[in-house]
Amino acid sequence: LEFRTCALPIYPPLMNWICVPLSLLRYYVALLVHTALSLLALFGATVFVLVRMGLKRHLWGVVLVQASFYFLTPIGFTHFERGQFDLLVATSFLLCFACVFAVRNPFGLAALSGFLGALKWTAIPFLGCFAVLGFLLGSRLKRWGFVIMLAVVALGTGPFWRGILEYWNSLSFYE
Repeated sequence: LEFRTCALPIYPPLMNWICVPLSLLRYYVALLVHTALSLLALFGATVFVLVRMGLKRHLWGVVLVQASFYFLTPIGFTHFERGQFDLLVATSFLLCFACVFAVRNPFGLAALSGFLGALKWTAIPFLGCFAVLGFLLGSRLKRWGFVIMLAVVALGTGPFWRGILEYWNSLSFYE
């Protein structure tokens, strides 16, 4: 039995690049900043989508349910303890779904969803399938929103091609 340690990156290259300033902080401060920004992203996207969809009256109830799931469940608490990135994936999915129901153009929502997908690659399989389905079944304007979503994922990933190769090795090693 051979035991190896691996100094390969465990996050996508864009996320590693964005988190460099957090690495300069003490761990507990970086964890608090990361958690606060992740929660702020989810809650902010929720508020934005609900207001934009004319569902402002449900705002506090939805945010309170989200906060309850995060702070009062075992899975949510372990994420709070360890600083996981699943809130970014959830935010990406929220914005992706909002593209379907957007009354006005969905381009901003699609771009933000794609950006978050580029940060955390576990979102990409869902975003890709959803975008293809949205392109095939959506109206003319919304179709281009789904193309933009995937283009932003590619633009957020492509410039880091060397990091992609290292991350791919990491995925092979850990997964």
